[in-house]
Amino acid sequence: MATPFPFDRIPKLTRDQARSQSAVARWLGARSTGNRLGKLVGAVRVTAIASAQTIDPYAATCEVRVFGESIEVHGSSAAIRRITQQLLGGAVELPAPRPLGSVEQAIWALVVATALEDLGIAGEVWPRIVAEPRRAAAIEITVDVGGSPLTITAGVPAAIELRATPRPPPAWAERAMLDVPIVLGRCAFARAAIGSLAVRDVITLEPPRGAAELALLGGAIGLSAAPDAVVAEVATEYGRRDMSLPDDAHVELTVALGTTQLSLRQVFELSIGQVVQL
Repeated sequence: MATPFPFDRIPKLTRDQARSQSAVARWLGARSTGNRLGKLVGAVRVTAIASAQTIDPYAATCEVRVFGESIEVHGSSAAIRRITQQLLGGAVELPAPRPLGSVEQAIWALVVATALEDLGIAGEVWPRIVAEPRRAAAIEITVDVGGSPLTITAGVPAAIELRATPRPPPAWAERAMLDVPIVLGRCAFARAAIGSLAVRDVITLEPPRGAAELALLGGAIGLSAAPDAVVAEVATEYGRRDMSLPDDAHVELTVALGTTQLSLRQVFELSIGQVVQL
């Protein structure tokens, strides 16, 4: 005798929820994973992806900056307390819920950063004590960590949902290092006038794509930075430059703050919002 299919058990989803779940599944399934997270917390396995209904009020929270977007990621408090106990030791706690401390929030940020590294996704992770109001459709990911459940909740911005899953760079790109100039301005300068330059001469420069720019691979990436800062944020996507000069009698004069060393992989994965050492 045939058993009817339990259609009533299939969750009902809106288009936004279905699109978000599909995006998360596509990103998790298309990446070749490493094993750094497994060495840190134990075997990790995604068991379910669904639309989030509620968020643990005591959940650990961190901000992930990836592809120019900010994503708030929450981890269930009981699981984070268990992972912290596993990593740092200490007295065994009662299972009663409580707000997490700054160390536990930092452990959660470490777990998320390690997961991104395993997935080959370039991004930055920052602990956040106070959660912001939800701005995107929230997805709930259930993960088995060393035999114990961890519930992860994250908002998926529309820009991430629509973005094609990028291929991770080859392994050798991590070892290929580049000295990248940090350019403050440039201009076309007459060759004949170079020898007559003197102290206090004024030269008009073409402004960069931001407060400064990284000059690399025949183009530039704009940076934004506060005065006297030692780090800058990526402000623009990569854009090719017109390298032509008025004639052979001119050379390009470039004013640079210095150079920063980046691996070829870091160059490939630079995105708006990422921090670059000056």
